[in-house]
Amino acid sequence: MTNGNKIYEKLIRELEDQRDRINYLLDIIRRKELVDITFHEQLHFLQELIDSIPVPIFYKDMNRIYRGCNISFQKFLGLTKDQIVGKTVYDVAPKELADIYYKADKELFEAGGIQRYESSVRDAEDELHDVIFHKAVFHDTKGEPAGIVGVILDITDLKRTENELKMARDTLESRVEERTADLKKANIALGEEILERKRIEEQLQESKAEVELYIDLMGHDINNMNQIAMGYLELALGSLKSTAKITDDELNYVEKSHEMMVNSSKLISNVRKLQSLKSKEISFESVDIGKMIEEVRDEYQNNPWKKVIINLNFAPKTGYFVCANYLLKDAISNIVGNAVKHSIGDVCIDIYLNKTYEDSDQYYKLTIDDNGPGIPDELKEKVFRRLERGMSKVKGTGLGLYLVRMLVEYFNGKIWVEDRIPGNYGMGSRFVLMLPAKNRV
Repeated sequence: MTNGNKIYEKLIRELEDQRDRINYLLDIIRRKELVDITFHEQLHFLQELIDSIPVPIFYKDMNRIYRGCNISFQKFLGLTKDQIVGKTVYDVAPKELADIYYKADKELFEAGGIQRYESSVRDAEDELHDVIFHKAVFHDTKGEPAGIVGVILDITDLKRTENELKMARDTLESRVEERTADLKKANIALGEEILERKRIEEQLQESKAEVELYIDLMGHDINNMNQIAMGYLELALGSLKSTAKITDDELNYVEKSHEMMVNSSKLISNVRKLQSLKSKEISFESVDIGKMIEEVRDEYQNNPWKKVIINLNFAPKTGYFVCANYLLKDAISNIVGNAVKHSIGDVCIDIYLNKTYEDSDQYYKLTIDDNGPGIPDELKEKVFRRLERGMSKVKGTGLGLYLVRMLVEYFNGKIWVEDRIPGNYGMGSRFVLMLPAKNRV
């Protein structure tokens, strides 16, 4: 073989090697683009959520620089998002107010937890508003403080009403000595004003509770979902940089991120249902609970990740009518879903449905037994509450069981949880629902 042929063959081999390297790099780039798309879709979901909340919300980083906000916050300040993000309080507020905000942020970073205080804010019309700030520190994936998330509650009207009531009271008191004959009428008027003030204060307390619920959602549930999804995406990126082959684990990382996004959507849906309940927008009708149970069973038995057996221990017929509506299926699905999610190994669920009487009233008693880890006695009441602390290791501690309780009580029913085997909570849980029976109309 001549030297020319050898050189030619060597060049061919080098070109083939380069082609393989280029294909390898292109494959990694394509995989990275897929992960980036999933990440941006999740960010879009989170922004849509805070934009749907009708109170001003903002969040800052550790340098006290605004990193995001919702539409209500932009409208309140009369600024665009570009005029807020990347700025400090000294860029968006007068110095005398910015000093107050800065000091409060510093105290919150030092103390941690949740902070509430009254202050003032100038709005888009340069008018001064009395407000209550609700703020909390959020953390990164390593558990280190990463910034502050806050909500603003406008109490200007309440303050104005308080001042007006005080002025009215002072005026009445000054006239008592001069107009004894009018004292009775004045006291009646004052009593009505006091009742009005109490009504306004009760509305404020309800608004405060709702804002704290939003804070809890933003600072805990949704933030946790975001951090979990980010962690899986980072693992996927790390693997893709070191190998050109897709493993089952890498695919699972991306699938887990998608699962977190689905959970975010479910959380938003639950918030909307909760708001509908509180505003009394949900009507009653006659629904077949037996049919709903069968539909829930069919949905959960085809589980690709674990074996799920759901036994229906009642006659498979139609006619189990209760006074509720379509949301009752969500309540049943939530309880069954918790049992599937939190059980270790194969899942076995037994569902019983029978008619019973209580104080001469007719009910359908729905019992759902599972073979999961169970719930200790001291936590059985707490699982149905929303703002309980220390509940992270107990199944159903998000909006799920809180919404289930709200739905059942809205349908004039009752719900509780007990041990599947009395006295041994570790052998599984038993959820019991009592719902008013109704003849089909």
